[in-house]
Amino acid sequence: MEYRRCMGVCSLAVVLSLLIVALLAAGCQPTRKANPNTTGYGEKYDDDVEKSLQDLEKTLSNDTSNETADSNRTLLNDTVSPLPTKNTSAVSVTPPPAATPVVPDLTGVELTETERKMPLVVVNEGELVKVSLTATDPDGDQLTYTYSNPLNSKGQWQTTFGDAGKYTVQIKASDGKSESSLNVLVVVKAVNREPKILGLTDLSVFEGDVIKLTPTVIDPDHDNVTITYEGFMDSNTKQTTYTDAGVYKVTIKASDGKATVQQTITITVLNKNRPPELSNLPAVLTITEGDLVKLQPQVFDPDNDPVTVSFLSNLLNQNGEWQTKRGDAGTYTIKVKASDGQLVDSKDVEIIVKILNNAPVIQSMADVVVKEGETVHLNPIVSDKDGDTVTVSYSGWMTAADKQTDYDSAGTYTVTVTATDGKDTVSQNVKVTVENVNRPPVFTP
Repeated sequence: MEYRRCMGVCSLAVVLSLLIVALLAAGCQPTRKANPNTTGYGEKYDDDVEKSLQDLEKTLSNDTSNETADSNRTLLNDTVSPLPTKNTSAVSVTPPPAATPVVPDLTGVELTETERKMPLVVVNEGELVKVSLTATDPDGDQLTYTYSNPLNSKGQWQTTFGDAGKYTVQIKASDGKSESSLNVLVVVKAVNREPKILGLTDLSVFEGDVIKLTPTVIDPDHDNVTITYEGFMDSNTKQTTYTDAGVYKVTIKASDGKATVQQTITITVLNKNRPPELSNLPAVLTITEGDLVKLQPQVFDPDNDPVTVSFLSNLLNQNGEWQTKRGDAGTYTIKVKASDGQLVDSKDVEIIVKILNNAPVIQSMADVVVKEGETVHLNPIVSDKDGDTVTVSYSGWMTAADKQTDYDSAGTYTVTVTATDGKDTVSQNVKVTVENVNRPPVFTP
């Protein structure tokens, strides 16, 4: 290489000498025309010579600086600048034309000292890695390139999610006899993938139902995901009330702390009719023949619907009334119904009508008159229409049906005769007169 460089420099020196001679000879020609923009022939001539010398010097300077520039270039992203290669006598690697450097984003990536000195390719997961370089052969031989894994034969690698990391790849250029190699650092940066919300659809429920949302949330990166709810619901569960009828929106958000996705669904709460409610009705009502039955139920409708109350019996009128009479004794079941036109609430009322009791009857008793020393005997005649057993008792001057008078009993007395069937009691007063009896004198010895 040194020999060839020397030969090149010498050749350029010879050319320069010949050019100077030619220019000097040309300056002796009297046929050069004056330049109207100059003060004479000599100034224009000197300018041409100076320009030629500057161009030649520039050419020489570029030729000697190429090797140094080659070793200092670094290409970023998908443009690779080669490090000094081995076997440079066989193959030399020349970088592409210099461009404005692009500083790669290495946030979160730690590089060793060795890695910092290597050509660098930085991509995100899912992007295509392209390693491009140009090699020249001093002998003009045709070159072939080989790339280590994960690059393919074209120096490319289609990354995918999960490929994040650092990779050292080797590029070889060969002319069939000798080869040069270059190590390049490929950095694949992790790309966050947002969560996905699955399993949500619009819902229809009735008032009073419990709404429970069960979204399936997956995160391709297995990050922890936080789920929040906004709108009609602030959690995944909601107990609706009977005033919630309407159409609502619920937004479900899933966040892995870096990205947030959301889905909005519609929840329709349908009106649910509730039955009316009956109250103020006894389960059992006991009366006696001749009493008035009067049922006065209270009705409440949760939806404030108009309610109709009916009594499913021929005994009660539309006002829930029934005037009983003798002979109505018995047990009856009355169904009371309240309806809002769709739903019904009903209750049964058992009505027990007891027989109206007939009190015992004591036939009218005549006054009794006896004389002193006689026995007073009362014999009331008592009857009971219902056939009930009747008990007779006496009070006043007598406590029993019979009373033996003596000679001191003269006078008028009242005796009360009472008869009861255990339900009803009747009584009657009887006047008893005991007449005085005169007794003859008696001699004492």
